[in-house]
Amino acid sequence: MTGTLTSTAAPERARWPRLAAAPQPPLRSLLPRGYAGFTEATTPRHLILPASTAVSLVVKILDSPYRPPAFVMGAHGSSSVVEGDCAPSYLEVWLAPLGAYTLLGLPMEELSGQLVDLVDVLGAAGAWIGIDVIVAVLVLAGRFGDDVAVRSLAYQALATFVVWPMLTAGLVCLATGLILGMATTWGLLRYWWVAVKLALNLVLCTLIVLVLQPGMDEVAGYGRDLLTGSPDPGTVSTLFFPPAVSLTTLTLATTLAVFKPWGRIRPGRSGGDRP
Repeated sequence: MTGTLTSTAAPERARWPRLAAAPQPPLRSLLPRGYAGFTEATTPRHLILPASTAVSLVVKILDSPYRPPAFVMGAHGSSSVVEGDCAPSYLEVWLAPLGAYTLLGLPMEELSGQLVDLVDVLGAAGAWIGIDVIVAVLVLAGRFGDDVAVRSLAYQALATFVVWPMLTAGLVCLATGLILGMATTWGLLRYWWVAVKLALNLVLCTLIVLVLQPGMDEVAGYGRDLLTGSPDPGTVSTLFFPPAVSLTTLTLATTLAVFKPWGRIRPGRSGGDRP
């Protein structure tokens, strides 16, 4: 995570140009420093991290050799220099300890002083939910942001980030469900809750490929057009639905996994509802 101090390194607040936006009032206690975006024009490329109690969540728009595409950096008690140059373009959100615990579900001491891949923190199902939350934040920043440059960057980040990480998490969840179903006595089509949960997973993956992905080029174009003053609002008018539908469906799937309702698909086998 850290490297040696160099004369070209600078604290994040000293790097310029940077795009900044404040969160909506209900989120301000969880996001005390709001959102920031950095582009290929931002200099210097080398970053000093000051001591902080906040947890940084970073989503790259353009990838780089250093660090995962999406990661979190835990709180740290002393300043340090980040190893290697920053990504050419990325978004960053600073979470208060309560905000980080709410989103990531981990005590902050487990992340203290570490840089961790978001997937490793959340797991496949958790990562999917976390990605949906990030998508929702980007949609809100793009729709309600005060700075047109931040709004533009948010929509371009959506077009770059939303599809493949979300689809990967969905396919991993689907594969895990199939493996666990075949490897345990729950089976794949023995119990209603298992069958419905797998069907929900498959439907979401299908919607990502057939409905969400085809429109991402237009979303990126809308983000670019915001800077020229000639966007078509209809292009992004339905972007609130994907995170809302996905989060609702994943919440239902998690509830099914916890409570296991409805019993067997073909009743009558001895031994009760559970094999």
